[in-house]
Order: sequence, then C-alpha cells, then structure tokens
Amino acid sequence: MKNLPAVSDENCMKDYPEIRANERDRLLQYVRIRPHSNVLDIQAAGGYLSDKVYRNLQGQVTCYCLEPSDIHRARLKSYHVAVNDEVECFPQIATESMDVAIGLAGLHHSDCHQSTLNEAYRSLKSGGQLAICDVVVGSNIARWLNEYVDAHSASGHKGVFIEETSLRAQLVKAGFSNVRLSHDDVPWVFPSMSVFVNFFKGLFGLETSLHEIENAIFDYFTPQIHAEQVILPWRLLYATGLKT
Repeated sequence: MKNLPAVSDENCMKDYPEIRANERDRLLQYVRIRPHSNVLDIQAAGGYLSDKVYRNLQGQVTCYCLEPSDIHRARLKSYHVAVNDEVECFPQIATESMDVAIGLAGLHHSDCHQSTLNEAYRSLKSGGQLAICDVVVGSNIARWLNEYVDAHSASGHKGVFIEETSLRAQLVKAGFSNVRLSHDDVPWVFPSMSVFVNFFKGLFGLETSLHEIENAIFDYFTPQIHAEQVILPWRLLYATGLKT
C-alpha cells in the first residue's frame, strides 16, 4: 500500500490558507526562484506550495507537481503540470530539467528517502537548488500523525519521518553540496479554538467528533490560547543543498 497523505477536506486549505503560511513561506525563503524557472514540487498534495510560487512569480514559472495520490492530484490548478509518479522514482521528470526542487513536509511519504533525494538531484540542472522541510522522528507532530491520525482517518498515516544526521548524510550521498539544516519554529496560527479543531478534522480527514479531536489535540500539543488567536507551536527540520 502506498504511503500517501491522509485525504483532507478539499475546502480546508481554501477556507484558511494562511494557517500554514509560516512553514510554507520559511521554505521559500531558502531558495531563489527566478522568472521562467522550472520548479519541482515533491509530494505536492493539492498544490498549496506551488500555488504560492506561482503567485510570487506572477505566473512566470512552471511548477511540476509530483503527486501520486489521485485525489490530491485532481485538486491541482490547471496551470501546474501534474505528475503521476511515485515519490521514490519520477521518470516523467527529465534529467537536468529543473531549476529548483522543493518539498513541503512530503518526504515522510517516501518509503526510501535516499531514492527520493537521488531523483531530485538527477532532475536538477547544474546550479539547481533543493529545499525541503519535514517532521522529525519522535516529535509530538510525528506521534500525532502516526498515532492519532493513523487510527482515526479512513486513509490512515504511516509517515517515515526524518532525523538530522541521517538526512544530512543522505543529501551528501545524493550528490548535493553546501548542505545546510536547521530546526525552525513555524507556528500555525488560528483565529479561534473552534477553527483550530475544525481545521484539524478537515486537514487530517479525521472521522471522530470535534469534542474528541479537541481532547486529543491537548494530549499531543500545547496550544497558546489568546483572546483573538490560538497559536500552535510547530517545529520542522529544514534542509537545503545545491547541485554544483
């Protein structure tokens, strides 16, 4: 069975697109995408990351959205190039055809991180940039996904999460130079606790009640509840490299 993301409510990210803006925008700070670039979005889901790249470049960019999930691939905007390949091997992406390769919390859906990174390196032109981020093994986010989401969503969740030392070694083995890694705080920000709970239900495709989800959230996380917003601490490992 493929290691695919939980099937989310299609309207979830449409209704509240900025909740995950910090993690998305931090990733894009690690690369320089020039007009008319070819950008590979690894495990693009519904195109949240590519949509922002397209807006930032005012449409002067081509995003190749690698997404093996039929449901999520069907949600991609028509101006992106949908690629139905596995994240461990993407033969539809030509060798040395991409200027930038990016991945927003998608590497954990690869059953072989080394294969995915090898393919990303192959696809990049000389001088091409890579930037990815993902959940760290053993973290509360990893436990939430592989415990609660796995048990309470129809599609389940079997993420293979990352670790700094091994990821660095894998990037170097793939051929990347100037490899840099950092653990970055990129909180999710909600306008209210009710939006928080509904967003989690929709994003992770949870089939339990809102009351049960709210209780579970506090088992795994420590939200900061304020009068006009709720902040969820969210910490990911970011990694960059160059093909020289």
